[in-house]
Amino acid sequence: MAEAWLQHLIDGIKQGYHEAAERTAQLEHEQEIVLQKGPGVWCSFVGYIEKYAREAICEFGQDVTLREGPLSVKVDSSGQVQLEKKAFPYVEFSATPDYVGRTANMTYSKVNPKVEPNHTVRGTPIPCHFEVSREDKVYLLLNGRDCHEPQEAAKLVFEKLFHID
Repeated sequence: MAEAWLQHLIDGIKQGYHEAAERTAQLEHEQEIVLQKGPGVWCSFVGYIEKYAREAICEFGQDVTLREGPLSVKVDSSGQVQLEKKAFPYVEFSATPDYVGRTANMTYSKVNPKVEPNHTVRGTPIPCHFEVSREDKVYLLLNGRDCHEPQEAAKLVFEKLFHID
């Protein structure tokens, strides 16, 4: 057993740094979970963005607002998703995951009815973070709202983009 003064010193370190060490260990654990499960959550989120875009196109049918302002979605190999409606309303959305940073860079532009936004100006950001539940389930915290299912996050994006003021 250590001498009393050393034991006292070690006990002080344990008490003073225990909570910070636990929090660091928890953050490292969560980071591993996001790196493992985040890509699946993101892929599902992007799949719902594509699904809702297809359904929206079907619902527009032959309406002039779609003929004059087509809706399209593109996804690249990095997971970046881009959604654009060319007019009535003009909407542009882009999202790219960053699993290491536990965020996604999301921006949007919306102009009614047909004015294309100035592309030299950055879009409005939508705060997005990968979070981990107590059960080690990854979910998105999108614009301050917990989206425990990817379709919730995709629905929130669509509502934000296409809300009529």
